[in-house]
Amino acid sequence: MCVFLCLVLILVPTRELALQTSSVVRELGKHMSIECMVTTGGTSLKDDIMRLYNTVHILVGTPGRILDLASKGVANLTQCKTVIMDEVRGCVGHLVGKFSKWHARRAPLHHRNIHS
Repeated sequence: MCVFLCLVLILVPTRELALQTSSVVRELGKHMSIECMVTTGGTSLKDDIMRLYNTVHILVGTPGRILDLASKGVANLTQCKTVIMDEVRGCVGHLVGKFSKWHARRAPLHHRNIHS
């Protein structure tokens, strides 16, 4: 059962960058009622799943955790309008490649906007 439909996904290579990025997104979005969530490995998957029951417009996370959430059917990324990969060269290559292929196979053709 899918819990969450992602509108904007920001992939970053490290937990530290995910926290920094989500902080900036929250600051920019607080006056526009934009909700941001950060998710990375090394934190409770259960807590992340529970947070996805709330409204989240922008999801910031590391490739491995995003794939975990998607493969468990918790995060539906097929309707994601924008995917941003920050520091792609710094990300673990096989995870980013795997994610790109995973997203490209599932996203409708008109939603395949992958920026790096």
